[in-house]
Amino acid sequence: MSGWRGVTGRGGCRGEMKKLLIALFLILYLIQPLIIWGNNTLLIGIVLMVMAFLLACTNIIYAIIGTKNLRIDAKHQLSVSRTILAAKLTAIPFFGINYVSWTLMAGFLMLTPGMLLLIIFIPLGIGFTYFMLLATSSYSISLLYALRKKEIISRRQFIIHFVFQLIFVVDVIDQIVVAKLVKKRLNDTL
Repeated sequence: MSGWRGVTGRGGCRGEMKKLLIALFLILYLIQPLIIWGNNTLLIGIVLMVMAFLLACTNIIYAIIGTKNLRIDAKHQLSVSRTILAAKLTAIPFFGINYVSWTLMAGFLMLTPGMLLLIIFIPLGIGFTYFMLLATSSYSISLLYALRKKEIISRRQFIIHFVFQLIFVVDVIDQIVVAKLVKKRLNDTL
């Protein structure tokens, strides 16, 4: 991370951000079938979940550190905004499958005698999924912070977009709005 200058800073941030997000999604997409199939692959799935959690933590820390070294370059922000949007769109199948999996598991556990005790794992699964959302939203929030710092968006807009980035599905729609906002700003500066 020596070349890191922030989500909106100088350096190879976009490339590094892409690498971290790609690694995270590769692990996330590997986890789902392993946990669903169970048996011998369950341990591998748990190991991958821990790796995904650590990668998500790295993504969040990476985005937070990036807010300190801001470069308000509209072209660069557009590039970062598009990368974030691509990451969020790539994650849609993961979140969809995850939602269906946890819903089916909850139904199975509630209907199967003796399995009701295992229902405590449902909030853990949902918490893990939400943490993965925060991994992509952290970059969006960092970009929003940069836009706010340059007074491109108001404090009220920053708060609204910040809250939207913390809600499933709404975060993707909000990122589309933010990408359009950054693109409009780029067109205004040219």
